[in-house]
Amino acid sequence: MEAPKTQLLFLLGAVVAIQAACQDDARAPYGDSGIGGGGGGGDIDGDTDTDSDTDSDAGSDTDECTEEEVFVDATSSCWLRCAVGQEWSSVGCVGAAELGDQAWALSACQFIASYYHTATMYEIAHLLGNCEAVVTYDLLPGYCDQCSTSDACWSAFPYDTEFYWTSTNTSTSGLGPNWTADFFSGFLTPSLTELDLRSARCVR
Repeated sequence: MEAPKTQLLFLLGAVVAIQAACQDDARAPYGDSGIGGGGGGGDIDGDTDTDSDTDSDAGSDTDECTEEEVFVDATSSCWLRCAVGQEWSSVGCVGAAELGDQAWALSACQFIASYYHTATMYEIAHLLGNCEAVVTYDLLPGYCDQCSTSDACWSAFPYDTEFYWTSTNTSTSGLGPNWTADFFSGFLTPSLTELDLRSARCVR
C-alpha cells in the first residue's frame, strides 16, 4: 500500500517544482529590479530593443508617437491616449470607455490597428510603479501606485480611474482568466471570471 502514497508525494513534488520554474521564468526579464520598481531595469521583454513589444521596430523608443498617442518612458513605448471606445480630441478623451469581457479585450486593440496590443500586466505594473513584492516577485495580487499618485501614469492618463483587462494570462497554458488592473486603487489581480466587464488600453 506504500506505492500510491509514494507516487502521490512524487507528483506533489513535481507540481511544486513546475510552479517554481514558471515563477522564475516570469521574473527573468526584469532582473533584480522587479516589476514597476524605481529606477531602470533592463529590456522588459527580452528582445533587442528597450520597448515592451516583442519585435524590434513597432513601438520602439526611436519611433515618434502620433498625436493620438503618448510616449511612456516607464515602458519605452507609445500608448493610445484614450481607452478603447474613446476618441482623442483637442479637449482630451471624448466619450465613455468601452467595456467588454476577456475575449473582447484581447482583440480590441488589434481591431484598431494591427500593430497595437492590449497592455500586459507587466507594462501596467511599470506604468503605475512601486509595486508590492507579492506582485513583483510572487506574481500574486497586490498593489502598485494609484494612477493619481504615479508620475508616469498621471502624466500619460490624468484622472484615469478605470478598471482594465491586461493581456497577461494567469495560466502558463493561456486557458485561465487574465490579470486586471484598477487604476483608481493601483490593485493588480487575476479576474475571477473571463466574463467580467473591463476596459482596455492599447500599446505599440
